Amino acid sequence: MHDSNFWQELMNFIQKYLSPGRHYGILISPRSDKGPVILGPLVLITKETSEEWLRDHFVPLLNKMEEKYDEEFQIDTKIKIKDMGETSDFH
Repeated sequence: MHDSNFWQELMNFIQKYLSPGRHYGILISPRSDKGPVILGPLVLITKETSEEWLRDHFVPLLNKMEEKYDEEFQIDTKIKIKDMGETSDFH
C-alpha cells in the first residue's frame, strides 16, 4: 500500500474486472516482517467506487495498524474481492 502505484493499480483492476450493477466485498491485507493484518471488516464496493473513497477508508486503518504494531506494512499486500450480488439485492 506504500507503493506509489498501489491505488492506481487497484482502480485499474476494479474498472477492468468488476461488473456494473454488482456489489463486491473487499478485504485488504498488507504484510510486514511481523506478519499480515486485515484492514477492518469486509466493506462493500462497486465498479463506481472512487479511489478517493478507498484511500479515505483504508489509509487510516493502515496508519492505526502501523502505530499499533510499530511496524510499516510494506512487504506486499493481498487483496480479496468477492462478488456479493446485484446492487438491487441491497435495497
